[in-house]
Amino acid sequence: MTKIAEFNWNITSADTKKHLTGDFMVDKPFEKLIFECSYTPKYLEDEQKGLQMMREALVKADYSLAKYKDEDLLKHMPLANHVSWSVDSPIELVGTKHMHDPNQVITISNGQSTPGFKHTPIYEGRWSFTASLNAVLTDTLSIHVVVMGENDDAMV
Repeated sequence: MTKIAEFNWNITSADTKKHLTGDFMVDKPFEKLIFECSYTPKYLEDEQKGLQMMREALVKADYSLAKYKDEDLLKHMPLANHVSWSVDSPIELVGTKHMHDPNQVITISNGQSTPGFKHTPIYEGRWSFTASLNAVLTDTLSIHVVVMGENDDAMV
């Protein structure tokens, strides 16, 4: 395996709903690309902050707070950060993954790709990896992505 790129992003809750994109070059033929993606922390552990966020969301959605008691809201704790991943080749969008697991491995190849991603040759040129910050509830969030290229032993 050959390491092609590495991205380390440290963000804050103010970045929620934004997209972070890292470009990288594939300058030789590979059979597959492997993306090791992770973020931490997964959960907002502060129950009082979580309760406040839920109350604000209910008011914003025009629900009556009288119907939602704290003990009922606490059943939905802890609240979770959520980041989804997208990959673009030099030619097209390859796919997107919206799973809640904070540690994921995405594989892209012509023969078999992770569900949510097209089977595609690994074209030489500029690729993009995007982290979509769907929900950043904690004060800070660290994202780490390593991109690797892999070939069969028979390939040069």
